Amino acid sequence: MGTDFTADRRAQTGRPGGMSVPDVSVLVVTYNRAHTLRECIDSILMQTHPSMEILVVDDGSTDETAQVVGAYGGKILYHSLEHQGLSRVRNSALALARGKWIAFLDSDDYYLYPDVIRDYLDRFREDPGLDAVSSGWQIVDDRGRLLAETSPWKDAPEFDLESCLIWKPTFPSAKIFRREILEKAGGFDPAFESAMDTDLFFRILLDGARIGWLRKSTCGLRQSPDAMLGNAPRQSRFLLLALDRVFSSPELPDGIKPKEGAIRYATHQWLAWYLWSRGFREEASAALRDARRHRRERPFNQLIQWRRSFDAHSDRAGFRRIPEAAFLSLSVPVFSLSDSGKHRLARLMEWWWNVWSGYVESEDGGAAAFPSGKIPSVLNLVELTKRCIQIGRNTAPVVAVDRFWSDAAGLGWIPAEDCDKVITLYLACFTRSVFARKLHPAAGCLMKALSATRSLRALRPWWLFIKGAIRHYLLGSRPEDEETE
Repeated sequence: MGTDFTADRRAQTGRPGGMSVPDVSVLVVTYNRAHTLRECIDSILMQTHPSMEILVVDDGSTDETAQVVGAYGGKILYHSLEHQGLSRVRNSALALARGKWIAFLDSDDYYLYPDVIRDYLDRFREDPGLDAVSSGWQIVDDRGRLLAETSPWKDAPEFDLESCLIWKPTFPSAKIFRREILEKAGGFDPAFESAMDTDLFFRILLDGARIGWLRKSTCGLRQSPDAMLGNAPRQSRFLLLALDRVFSSPELPDGIKPKEGAIRYATHQWLAWYLWSRGFREEASAALRDARRHRRERPFNQLIQWRRSFDAHSDRAGFRRIPEAAFLSLSVPVFSLSDSGKHRLARLMEWWWNVWSGYVESEDGGAAAFPSGKIPSVLNLVELTKRCIQIGRNTAPVVAVDRFWSDAAGLGWIPAEDCDKVITLYLACFTRSVFARKLHPAAGCLMKALSATRSLRALRPWWLFIKGAIRHYLLGSRPEDEETE
């Protein structure tokens, strides 16, 4: 694995023996990125740290890369190699570098301000035991316009093995390393055609490396159109291979192995979003199916969790959120339901996402949550909302029912003669709270149901509730649940 880095670097670089050794080597590996390389190099040249070398290692480009670098004269050390892949070329660049600290900057990325290298080295001075420093980054489009700001320490306050396995904040352009930790790991594994950065971080953390945060954004990550396309399935394949390597390692800490299922679940969720965002719908659906092998929940609850995950990943990446129809088309088929069951599940999800969630999750959710268009029948309105209450992961506050019913009545969805049907929703909240052992909210729901009982018409919801309770407690059965496999 990796490369032998003990060769004489002075001979490799062709420098005279008396030339001073720089503190930092910034390594730019490039392949057909002449159109972004100049901005990358300029951002390194503007750095205020005085002891620094810049190496551009060309992986056999066929564009004007050599001419772009040549325009800088002796400011840049340039090496052109035969095309051999990112891992090998990064290892070659590392073998050529002389600095005590090693920074990688991809040729379509750039540093955001002149003191990036100084800030990195200040972190090493603050904590001399660190082996690497990691920062945040900005995601920009091909014109440099800001899409999103990434602050990975918010999800992973400590950059340790567990957080790296879950969140994978391994973007190399936002890092700087002690040379020794890279050499000890043997560099990048040439067997990895993709996800080699993640594999490297897993290995150095398994070996006990300490990584600290520089809690600011230091570089721009360019989301170029060609980077959004065909390598996503390959990235997925090698990322899972890196996980396999970690969990089969004899150095794996005892506390990590029991969390393997949760880590793989989070990984497959991210891969599903990543594959969808790159246009691989079938592969994204397969990734959700793999995620479900590691955690099985009621389909309704799992769909809500997946949708939130998709939205969070899109927001972090500055990417458009997945449309509702697209999400349902790739996620609902994952579940082993009949066609009618899948149709009911999709309909329930649409109701949850467009209407009921606005009342459950926001204190100011109101009439604006109601979609325009065809008004559902009172029966459908009550049944859809009752199902959301019954099978949701969390109990619904009774005030959500109050606000929902008030808005529905105000919009004319609930005729005056049907207003007593709110009792059905209060009793659903009561039952859900009892099962969750939340007795105080349950009592409040029961009081609401009693206060809404003002006529003989109100007896039917109570009769259905009592009949269901008898069936559950005396006969050991439960209402039919079309969302259960």
